[in-house]
Amino acid sequence: FVLLPLPFCGATSARWLPSGGGCDFGPVSMSARKAVGEPPYWTSDEATGSGLQSRTPLDLQQYKVYHSDGSTGTGSVGSHTEEGHMARLAKDSAGAEEHEREKCDAEGRWQNTQELKAHWPGAEEEDDQEIEDSRQGHLQDDAFDAFGGFGNGSWASIDGTKKPATATPDTTRKARGQADGRKRRTEFWLNQRIVAMSKSGEGSSPGSMVMKLLDFADKHHQSMNGMNFATTFHRIAKMTAAASPATRHQVLKDPRFQRLRGVLEAAIRQAAEGMEPDPSSPPGQNWVLEEPWLLSIIVWAYATLRVLPDRGVVNVAAVVIATHIHRFKPFEASNVLWGFAKMHIQHPVLFTAGAEAVIECPSKFSKQCLSIIAWAFATVRLRHAALLQAIADEMAKNRWECKSQEISNTLWAFATLSRPAPTLFRELGQEALQKLSTFKAQELSNTIWAFAVVGSRVPQLFRAAAEAAIQISNTLEPQNIANLLWAFAKMRLRCSSVGHLLRIALKQLYNFKPQEISSTLWAIAKLQMEDRECAEDNPWQLQAREMFLRDSVYFCSEVQQAVLHRLGTFSPQALANSVWACVQTGTLTAAFLQGVCVAAMSCVSEFEPLSLCNLLNGIGTYFSYGAVAPDGIELCLAHKIICEAHNRIAIFRPQELVKLVQVVTDLVPLGWPELMTLLEAVHQLARKKHLKFTLPQLGELVHSLALLGVKAPQLYQIFGERVLRNTTLLRAKERMGLMLALHVISADPEVGLCRQSRAACWDTQSLGFQVSDDVAQ
Repeated sequence: FVLLPLPFCGATSARWLPSGGGCDFGPVSMSARKAVGEPPYWTSDEATGSGLQSRTPLDLQQYKVYHSDGSTGTGSVGSHTEEGHMARLAKDSAGAEEHEREKCDAEGRWQNTQELKAHWPGAEEEDDQEIEDSRQGHLQDDAFDAFGGFGNGSWASIDGTKKPATATPDTTRKARGQADGRKRRTEFWLNQRIVAMSKSGEGSSPGSMVMKLLDFADKHHQSMNGMNFATTFHRIAKMTAAASPATRHQVLKDPRFQRLRGVLEAAIRQAAEGMEPDPSSPPGQNWVLEEPWLLSIIVWAYATLRVLPDRGVVNVAAVVIATHIHRFKPFEASNVLWGFAKMHIQHPVLFTAGAEAVIECPSKFSKQCLSIIAWAFATVRLRHAALLQAIADEMAKNRWECKSQEISNTLWAFATLSRPAPTLFRELGQEALQKLSTFKAQELSNTIWAFAVVGSRVPQLFRAAAEAAIQISNTLEPQNIANLLWAFAKMRLRCSSVGHLLRIALKQLYNFKPQEISSTLWAIAKLQMEDRECAEDNPWQLQAREMFLRDSVYFCSEVQQAVLHRLGTFSPQALANSVWACVQTGTLTAAFLQGVCVAAMSCVSEFEPLSLCNLLNGIGTYFSYGAVAPDGIELCLAHKIICEAHNRIAIFRPQELVKLVQVVTDLVPLGWPELMTLLEAVHQLARKKHLKFTLPQLGELVHSLALLGVKAPQLYQIFGERVLRNTTLLRAKERMGLMLALHVISADPEVGLCRQSRAACWDTQSLGFQVSDDVAQ
C-alpha cells in the first residue's frame, strides 16, 4: 500500500487506493467527492466492470474495506496488509471475467427479448426512462474510471495522476477481466443507444430514422457485438415495414445496409464450421453459436423486410436453431417458425424440432405462441399430426384465454391443413360467439371461412358473424366479403345480412381482385339455387328472398361491365367460375362471354376438367338461344375445348364426366365428328370404371348418353343390374332420375333387364306425394 495524505474540508485524512480493492477511512465529505468527479456512492461491482448495480453509502466515521466481489468489511489499517489483499484478489479475479460476461449477456438478452416481442399486437415497448437511466449510469461509470478508480489497472492518487504498478499474473488476469468488462459495458450501452435512436425520432419519417440508425451502426461497427448487430437489423426492419415502398427500396439498396447484412450472413456462415462454440476463441467471436437466440431476431427481420437470404445462410441458420431450440424461449421459437413460414421456406429439420419442443411441454407456450406455430405449419403446408393434436388440446382446454386473433389464426390453420378437430372447433366457436365484438374484419372472415372448409355448420355463429361484419362494414376488405359469402354458400345458409354484404361489395367493386370476383359470383349462384329449392311460405322469408334475388342480379350485371377490360388478368378457374355463375343466375351477357372466350383461347391447356365443362356450359347455353355466330370466337373455343377434353379424358372424375356429357348436349346439332368421338370415349371409360360412379351419377350419365343416341348396351346392362341390387337404398328423388334413364334406354331390344329394373323402381308407396310434380313431368 502507498499512504497518501488527502486534505478534505480542513481535516487531514489518508486514503489508500489499490487496483481492484481498497479501504477508506476518515471523515470525507460528499461535496468533496463531487468536486473531484467521484460518484456520491461507491459502486461495489466496479472492479469487474459492470454497471451501477448495488451501491452502499460510505460510512464517514470509520473506514470500510471494499472487495472486488462487492463485499465489505471493517478493520484497522494494520490488519489490511498487502498479502491479505493479494490473496483476496487472486480468489475473486478468477471468476470475475465469467461473472461479467454472464451478467452482460443476461442484460442484452432481456433487451432483445423486449425487442422481439414488439411486433406482436399489444406488446409493450421499452421504457424510455430505463434507457435514459442506463445511459446516465454508463456516463457515471466513465467518470469514475477517468477519476482513476477501479478498472484502470494502476495505482491512482486523488488528483488523477497514475503511478505504474508492478505486473503480476494476478494483476494481468484482472486487467484482462477489467478490459473485457469495459468492452461489454460499451456493447450494452450501444444496444441501448440503438433502441433510443429508433424511438427518439417519433414524429419523424421512418426513412430518416433508418438513415440515422445506419449512420450510427456504420460509425460504431467495430465496437458492436452480435447483439448490437441483431438489434440494429431488427429495428431497421421494424421501421422500414412502416415506410413507403420507395423508402423500402432505398434502404435495401443502401451500401450501409448491405454491409450490415454482410456481417450477419458472414457470422452465420462461420457457424457452419462447427456446431459447438470454440472455447479457445475470444468471447463474442462465435456469437451465432454462443447466443443462437439472436437468430430469432434476425429471421424475423428478414421476413418483415421480405428479403430472402442466401440458401446456404438459410440452411445453416435453420440447423443451428434446430440444434439449440431447447435454449429458446417459447416466443422466440414461435417467431423463428413464423419468419420461415413468412418467407415460404419449408425446412423439415427446423419445423420438426419446433414441433417436438411444443409436444414436449405445450403448457409453457402461450396461446399466442401456439396460434402462431399452427399458422406457420399451415402456411408451408406441413402436416404434423402430433403437434396439431397437442395444440388443439391445449387451446380447447383453456379457450377463455384465447383472444380474437389467436382464435382466428388457429382455426384457419386447422382448416387449411384439412384437420377438422371437432372439439377444438366447438370450443373455439363458442368462445368466438361471445367475443365477436372484438374481432377485426380479417379475423371474422377467416373464422367463418374455416368453419365452412371443415364442414362445421353452426347457423347461430354464422348469422351473428354476418351481423357483426355489417357493424364494421367500413373496415371490410373485398377479400373479407368474398370469404364470408363463400362460407354462407358452402354451408347453404341464408340470412337477411347476406343482401347487405352484397350492397357493401358493390361499393368496392373496382377494388376486387379476379379471384375475389369469381368467388363472390359463385357464392351468389349457389345461394340462388338454394333459394329455388326452398319451399318456405313465410311472407317475411319470401320478401327477404325477393330482395336478395334483386340485389344478386344487379350485382352480377354490374360485375360483368366492370371487369370487361381486365379479363386478361383472370386465372382459368376464375374465368370458368364467373361464366358458370352468370349462367346459373341468368345474367350472362354476350359481351362478357365473348371477352372470356378471347382471354381463354390462349390458355385452354391450363384449365381443369371442371373448368372446361363450365366454359362449354356457357357457350352451349348461348348457342341454344341462337345468340352465337357460326364463325364466332365462341364456337372456335368450344371446338378447342372438346379436343382438349378428349386428349385428357382419362383424368376426368365421375362427376366431371357426367357434367361433360350434359353440357355438350346443346352442341350436338353442330354435327362435329370430334363431339361424337368424345362421347364414345366417355362411354368406354365409364364402362371400365363404373364402380367409381355412384348409382345416381351412373343414372345421369346413362340418361344423357341415351338421349344423344349413343349405343352403349354393355353400360346399360351394368346400370340395370346395379339398380336391381340397390333400389331399396335410394331416395325418392334419385328413383325418379333412374326412372327417366330406364325409360329412355328400355326401347333398346338388346337391354333385357331395363324393363324389369323400371318396374322395380316404380313403387308408388315409397315415392309418395313429394315427387308428384316429377311423376307428372
